[in-house]
Amino acid sequence: MAMRFERFIRLLAAMGCEVRQGKSSEVNVYRDGGRIARIGHHLRNPELPPGLVRMALDRLEIPVAEFLARIS
Repeated sequence: MAMRFERFIRLLAAMGCEVRQGKSSEVNVYRDGGRIARIGHHLRNPELPPGLVRMALDRLEIPVAEFLARIS
């Protein structure tokens, strides 16, 4: 499922993740018990490919079903 960068970050923040500015055009997302997910955004609000969304969810240890429940 592809989605826009800003919406993805907003949803992660609503799920208890901490979002910080990283180097240059990267955003670092933290979640207790998970690892750091670094997401680059070279454009203003790019569409993130499904593989990148899935990778970030895996690194943050957020189940896909839980994430999808937040979307709908």
